[in-house]
Amino acid sequence: MRVLFVQGQPCIRTLKYASALAEHHPEIQLAFAHQGLTLDAFYGEGDDLFERWFKIPVEGARPALESAIDRWRPDIIHHHNLPDTLAVIAIDLVDGAIPVIHD
Repeated sequence: MRVLFVQGQPCIRTLKYASALAEHHPEIQLAFAHQGLTLDAFYGEGDDLFERWFKIPVEGARPALESAIDRWRPDIIHHHNLPDTLAVIAIDLVDGAIPVIHD
């Protein structure tokens, strides 16, 4: 299974989710589409838990996120935290073909 995390700024909860998944379900492949810093830059750890990182610019987010989805081919897109702009773009882009989970 391939999961694409989508978030403006990766947060500590992202690090916790990724750590738990790596420990209990190492078969799940993770990638991250983000606009802010990476986990390593923000918390000093966590980048290695994701196989791919996709930088999404604030201007032109839609084509960049579409490219990340096309390149990663996720089974699920996961999003949490505000703002929800990237989640709304993802929902529109996949048009029901891929579940977009927001918590």
